[in-house]
Amino acid sequence: MRVLRGLRHDSPNIKALDRICILAVIGILCAGGYTSVRQAGHKHRQVRQENELLAKKAKDLVVTEKCLQRLNILLESTKTELQELDASIPDSDNVGELLKEMDLSMRERRIVLVSVQPLPTVQEELYMKIPFHLIFKGSFGNICRLLQDLESMKRTMVMEKMSIFKSPTSQECTVDLTASVFQR
Repeated sequence: MRVLRGLRHDSPNIKALDRICILAVIGILCAGGYTSVRQAGHKHRQVRQENELLAKKAKDLVVTEKCLQRLNILLESTKTELQELDASIPDSDNVGELLKEMDLSMRERRIVLVSVQPLPTVQEELYMKIPFHLIFKGSFGNICRLLQDLESMKRTMVMEKMSIFKSPTSQECTVDLTASVFQR
């Protein structure tokens, strides 16, 4: 107590000690505030960067979903085309059915079939080519329509060689056609 009695509240030593304590408290508060603000700023930047990254990923996801939809549509159309192609090149040699279709088209177009001659088949890597030689007569307009019928048949037919001759005595034309159908 003696020591405290000797120190008065008004003494210069106590005032200096008070000032040092106040400055120390203010310094600690400032350092703590600075650290808190700095950490808050760092966290804020980090959250903003994460939000920007999430927004970019969301945009990428939307673009990816659109691409996936387009790919699914393309896949469906490709499947449809493949099924049509598969149907146009049958597994079995059903040339009789083809000849029936051709005969029906020729009758509708009033075209006379002069001859049909099968040619030797050719084995390719993935399919067999079945060529045949046709000679038929009719008006030029009807022949054009028949050729359109043959091209639009379900079964794939390739016309390899064709000659059209006009008769000098009549309006009819004679067609010499070599064509091929295919089978797997």
